[in-house]
Amino acid sequence: MSHFDPIAHFQHELEVGRQAEAYLMVGGSAPHLREVGEACAKAFLGARNALEDHPDYVVFDPEVLGINGLKVEHITHRKDGVRCVSEELRFRPLAGSRRAILLLDAHQINPDAQAALLKTVEEPPPGTLLILTATQLSKISLALRSRCRTWRIPSPSAEVLERQAAGAGLSETDWASLTQALGFGEKVLALSRADRAFLIQQHSGIAAWLAAPQCPCPDFAVGEGNLGEKRARAELLLSATIGWATATYGLLQLPPAELDRRLGHLQDAIADIRAQVTPDMVVEDLVLQLKQA
Repeated sequence: MSHFDPIAHFQHELEVGRQAEAYLMVGGSAPHLREVGEACAKAFLGARNALEDHPDYVVFDPEVLGINGLKVEHITHRKDGVRCVSEELRFRPLAGSRRAILLLDAHQINPDAQAALLKTVEEPPPGTLLILTATQLSKISLALRSRCRTWRIPSPSAEVLERQAAGAGLSETDWASLTQALGFGEKVLALSRADRAFLIQQHSGIAAWLAAPQCPCPDFAVGEGNLGEKRARAELLLSATIGWATATYGLLQLPPAELDRRLGHLQDAIADIRAQVTPDMVVEDLVLQLKQA
């Protein structure tokens, strides 16, 4: 089966006049999805210079905005001073007849905002290209999916992932530890900067605890935030701990039975978090169980 090249495919669609008005690009690497989306937007606009300088190109990036996902006010006008899609589409393009809007991490757009986006995606103004990127298709409503041309973006090569990791400021050591934790480089790059920094900060203590029986048990503290944020961070940390343990299984000083006991408690804790048990309570019980030799 031939390898799907989304950028070349989009350029072909553009040449024959069959491009869609809205695309939903789904894949495992958020930075790679952004690269593909930007390349398609650049081809659509016929831009020769950097897209940041193009007056008819707009990016809605929740990480830059300091939020977990776009909200209704980022889709339609609700608050003065908050940039939104509807305001960007009110006037004609400035540099030609086309404009492109990139909405990153569409899987984090809350349900109300997804609903507010439906009409715009279904009937955008002439000359408008909307590109949504997502790493989790299941979190995109069926109504929104049905209005987009959905593409599965192939995984980038190891070389591309390493280049993206370096561009994200990850050292070789941190990149190695995070890929051990999550299993795939795409998953590492799909994390927010804050989540990557959180795992890197936790790694040394957890690695020491895994390596030697006498090391104290980590507290698995998940920090501050609302219940959903703490639950997500707790599951991330516990899953990463299992990843680190699995990746170094044959190198640890722990007896196999003790390591299996620890892994069992970690897996049970993840199941409790997914069952909506309060994460602070789960972590507290986990630490007590792990300290019982």
